[in-house]
Amino acid sequence: MPYNPKSKKNLIYKKKGDKPNPNVGRKPKLPAIEEVLAKVLSQEKNGVSVFEGIVIAMTNKALKGDVQAVRWLTDRGYGLPSQKHELTGANGQPIQSEMKLSINLITSDKPLANSEDEVDITK
Repeated sequence: MPYNPKSKKNLIYKKKGDKPNPNVGRKPKLPAIEEVLAKVLSQEKNGVSVFEGIVIAMTNKALKGDVQAVRWLTDRGYGLPSQKHELTGANGQPIQSEMKLSINLITSDKPLANSEDEVDITK
């Protein structure tokens, strides 16, 4: 008889507490990037920290005309420029919103309004 991998004879029963697939699931948590960067960038070589060396190298590139280096320096030195987002309706008009409100007041056995009536509260 040929080998059939789906045969019940090939089932492996797990013991209680065994993981069905130990290679899946949440990966181990990495250390916080801020801590790693602080540790690496604060190291010194020849009296200059790693971060200072990076800034000096980027300044030299910027002075030679590297636009990405200029952008990197200005973004870190002065912060990213603020981005404004404006939401408007059709043809630049304000956004129109409509709200329908239904209120049933019970003060007696007789209803004040039919539940199917719409009341305009904007007037």
